Amino acid sequence: MPETFIPGYLTEITIGTDDLTLIGQVVSYSDDQTAVPKPTFGTRYRRTIAGQGLYSMDVNGHLAAEEVGTLWALRATADALPWTVQVGEAGGATDGGILGGNAVMTNLTMEADAEGNWSWSATLEGDGEPTYTAPVAP
Repeated sequence: MPETFIPGYLTEITIGTDDLTLIGQVVSYSDDQTAVPKPTFGTRYRRTIAGQGLYSMDVNGHLAAEEVGTLWALRATADALPWTVQVGEAGGATDGGILGGNAVMTNLTMEADAEGNWSWSATLEGDGEPTYTAPVAP
């Protein structure tokens, strides 16, 4: 069976109520779970049980003048923000579903050099369990 690979340029990202798709360039999602050792009598090797999960997301892109205030306001928000990332084209042949959840923006960096455009990057730390919404078959 052939695989349908998902091109990154179809990604859409929303943080809070703000669509950052046009200024986004890279999104990286990491979902981890701790492993708790569980030594038991009568066995040579210990067992392991699942611990708490944690996830984070890094986003970066080029900075547009119209979006500086948007990013600043997102960083100034103390509460967890809802977020979604569309994996592929919604409803299209490359639709991979939607990742989502709530997260706190723990870092916002804006930088420039003399030869390039301003860029931005942000780190979000998950608040609660993330979600995955499977694509709807056409």
